[in-house]
Amino acid sequence: MEKVKGIVFPVPHKFIAPIFSGKKDVFIKLRVGRFKLLKAKQKIIFYDSGIHKLVGQAKILSIHIDKPNIIWEMYGNRIFLEKKDFEKYIKISPLGHFRNLERSKLTAIVYSNPHKYSKPKESHRRMTIAGFYLR
Repeated sequence: MEKVKGIVFPVPHKFIAPIFSGKKDVFIKLRVGRFKLLKAKQKIIFYDSGIHKLVGQAKILSIHIDKPNIIWEMYGNRIFLEKKDFEKYIKISPLGHFRNLERSKLTAIVYSNPHKYSKPKESHRRMTIAGFYLR
């Protein structure tokens, strides 16, 4: 199996700016089995789902998986979403389905050195809601 170099995640267009603002350094994603191979020092690449392009990247410092309330307590204002958007995200999936908060877990990815590309790039793979590994 090819070595994993990082991951590409889709982000709604309205949430791209905070990622590269220098004021936020935590990206969250609902825990899915796909995150098992992610490690510190790998890349996280951000895909703007509004323009359908890769717009920038950062270096993963650490990864923490826990219940949404624990993640907010740990990282709060460092998360790229404001509290109201965070609450909405943990309650309703991007497809509009309500989530069971008792069973939900979030993956918090602490990142550094966010770099926005000077020109957005095409993705070599079709984007899904879950994202995909870089190999």
